[in-house]
Amino acid sequence: MVDTAAQTNFPVMVYLSAASGIGDVDVSAVFDELTSNDNRKKIAVTSADGTTELYVEIERWDDANEKAWLHVKVPSVAYDADTILYLYYDADHADNDTYVGDTTDAVTHNVWDADFKAVYHMAQDPNGDVADAIKDSTSNANDGTPAGTMLTADLVDGKVGKAIDFDGADDAINVGTFGAVSNFTIEAIVNHDDTALDAVVSNYAGNFATAYHYGLRVDGSDVKCFIDDGSTWNQAQYAGDASNGWQYIYGTFTSSVSIIAGQQSGTAIDSVGLPASITPGDDLYIGRDGGPAGSATAQGFWDGKICEVRISYSVRSAPWIKATYHSLWDSLITFGAEEINLDINVSATTATLTVTPNAATVIGATGVYPSTVALTITPNAATVAFGIPVAATCVSLTITPNAATVSYDVVASASVASLTITPNAATISWNLDISATLAELTIATHDATIWEGATWAAWIAANGDKVVIKYYFTLTGDGEDPVVDDVEIPIASFQCRRRSGSPTYLSVVIRGTDYADEVNARSNGDLKVEMAYELYGSEIYRETVAIVDLEDIQVDEGSSSASIVLTGHRTITYTPKQMTLRDIVYYQLKDGKYRFRCSIPNLYLAPGDTAIGDGNEFTVDEIQYIVSSELQMMEVKET
Repeated sequence: MVDTAAQTNFPVMVYLSAASGIGDVDVSAVFDELTSNDNRKKIAVTSADGTTELYVEIERWDDANEKAWLHVKVPSVAYDADTILYLYYDADHADNDTYVGDTTDAVTHNVWDADFKAVYHMAQDPNGDVADAIKDSTSNANDGTPAGTMLTADLVDGKVGKAIDFDGADDAINVGTFGAVSNFTIEAIVNHDDTALDAVVSNYAGNFATAYHYGLRVDGSDVKCFIDDGSTWNQAQYAGDASNGWQYIYGTFTSSVSIIAGQQSGTAIDSVGLPASITPGDDLYIGRDGGPAGSATAQGFWDGKICEVRISYSVRSAPWIKATYHSLWDSLITFGAEEINLDINVSATTATLTVTPNAATVIGATGVYPSTVALTITPNAATVAFGIPVAATCVSLTITPNAATVSYDVVASASVASLTITPNAATISWNLDISATLAELTIATHDATIWEGATWAAWIAANGDKVVIKYYFTLTGDGEDPVVDDVEIPIASFQCRRRSGSPTYLSVVIRGTDYADEVNARSNGDLKVEMAYELYGSEIYRETVAIVDLEDIQVDEGSSSASIVLTGHRTITYTPKQMTLRDIVYYQLKDGKYRFRCSIPNLYLAPGDTAIGDGNEFTVDEIQYIVSSELQMMEVKET
């Protein structure tokens, strides 16, 4: 979760170690599985669905010390809810070259969006001033060439991975000419060893009187961002804490508008007489400002360490800057417990066979083909998907799911004296295929109704971070004469209001007019919106959010877009019950009445229910839903 706005195509730093993320979680099991640096690419990072892979740059992988620094491109990082990612690792898997690479691999360019002109992790050996030794992670290939008397010993441990230690005398890195600039953001992680005015990034300006240059400096504890168009020098100076250990500093320039300097603690701004753009005539350097050592214009050689430099030809927003700081400081991510899949195929002749997953197993898939006297398969408390094909010759076969199993898929082709299959109180999906020669077959059902009230809330609490939510809109045809088939139509958004004593109101927006004929053919139909839960790629449950009579059809057409808006009402009665609100992002107490906003709609909350939010109990009067491709929200108001 980030500050006040979702971030798109954001590079998240993932630090793997025995103390990672918020709470210093031990994730060293990754290294225990992979066992060597050679296996570092046998990983994958996915989005919340567990299958959509994300691009990963491996900045550094240190198996011996069980530490690694990765950069992952996340399509969207929410500001009002957790963004779920999964890290998969398997020493027996092939290298994942399609999505994972080292800094020098082309695939890692995908991690950094097009606004990045250069990204330097300062992780390569600068010894010998070898051309292009310091690598740029973007596709721009703005690799840096060390200058001065840089040595292998100058490659040191940094805040994130490695850093380069500059001597303050003649060390610098030439990263070439980037061309005209009208907007920029420079970010860096630095550790300053003195209180002088030293440059982090600056154009080499041989003659300051006619210079066209820009950059980021540290002067004592102050952060300075400057731009010079040859006639006017503009500079923002933030009185911060830039000479106290590792610091994240940055500067931005917005064409003709503002120049900002800052660090994690605050910013300073200058907005007077700024140029629209400049075209520097000199190369850009990391670690110096002015001419080469010994020249009349030599100055500003950096004394200290630089761990990371990122240059964008765009103005990164304040939420982006804040999220970057927390990402690099490893205070953006929370790691969950390791989840293990149990996938076993057994072909054995044994007296007894027992398969029991451990406390972390979330998917149990077991194929059993034994000849045994007794076969017992018992999932553990975390198993939520249970798939078992059994072809067994045994005296007794017993399959008993546990309290968390919700998906139950059993294929039995067995010659047994007795076969017993007993679902548990949480099982909601049955798929049994029995082809057996038996003396006795028993399938015991249970009385639990999982999708109501507190039981549903408990299931969501246990599995919400694994669930994918989808919405479906159907326009029914049973009101027509003659009756026509129902039609499912993609929608851009919908809004719904349910209120005690008032008809339910529903409005849906269909993008474009491609479905105009289908809508006209069902003008007497019902509008129905459903919300579905998918778990591990399978739809577990689908429930109606609202169903109303179609009352109005409105077609909106503009010069470049069109839409169809359908609205209607229906009076619905509800049986009061008690529900606990989840995914709360905001609440207000005004004039003695509560109003809560939740990031995900609650399928079973209704007007008249008793709602509990953050320990506060009240009677629900009105519920509003607003759902689109960018937003899903539920607002609940007290009677």
